[in-house]
Amino acid sequence: MYAPRTYDKVRFGVKVGMGYSNTNFNKGFPKPSEPIETIWKMSYSGGFVIDVPLYKKWHFQQEYLYSHVRGEVKAEGVSYDFEYLSLPVLLKYQLTPAFSVFLGPHFDLLLYARERLDDQSIDVEHVIEERNFGAIAGMGYQITNKLSVDARFVRGVSHINIKQGAIAKESCGSQCMMFAFL
Repeated sequence: MYAPRTYDKVRFGVKVGMGYSNTNFNKGFPKPSEPIETIWKMSYSGGFVIDVPLYKKWHFQQEYLYSHVRGEVKAEGVSYDFEYLSLPVLLKYQLTPAFSVFLGPHFDLLLYARERLDDQSIDVEHVIEERNFGAIAGMGYQITNKLSVDARFVRGVSHINIKQGAIAKESCGSQCMMFAFL
């Protein structure tokens, strides 16, 4: 049975996290003739979170995050850095007072994009879709009344279309571990 905690009220906090992200360029149009191998790179994010109890074990969680997503095309040695304002909207279910699972959509607004080859770096935000949409699924563990940790899988659903001539490259998916202080 679910035992309500003393803090089953609206909670505000900060969230920091790190994980791995990549760029998936195998979905471009036209599709590449051979699969493009990419490398997962370290990424990070941080921001604010609001947790609102809805009914019994159900919670609504809104996050406002700065996210830095990275990836590299192995054969070309080209790396990409994307900076987003990420807005996950999550529905959370408390399995026990300490464990929860959650899922929901996330919306990204592009702040900055850079492409690097060797020692040269160019801004590419003018050739990339400014909005991105994806899905999040994960689980969380409440360590103390003020500290929790969650592991999540974030999958980009929309195509960000890095246009290079007539070819549009597509991206991306990521996995990360987040820490929240509520």
